[in-house]
Amino acid sequence: MLFFRPGSREPRTYSLDEAVEFLEFDKQTVTYWLRMGHLPGRQDKRTGEWQIAPQALIEFLREAEEPMPTGIARREEVFVQAERTAIRT
Repeated sequence: MLFFRPGSREPRTYSLDEAVEFLEFDKQTVTYWLRMGHLPGRQDKRTGEWQIAPQALIEFLREAEEPMPTGIARREEVFVQAERTAIRT
């Protein structure tokens, strides 16, 4: 997972499907969390698509006291990058 779009300074956001893959929960559950505000995200008013910040995914797992998902090395990289970002701010 990248924090910025390649070639851009704009923060990278993730779709509902990408969040489902990262969190390893089903789509209905993640949609419920988004609608209830448990998982921060924005829904595009025109398209209805959800946009979720990478940091929101990590903070959600921490607050829920859920372990970081395993099996995909890129997820560990997100965790390390998020830690570095949190330390700098």
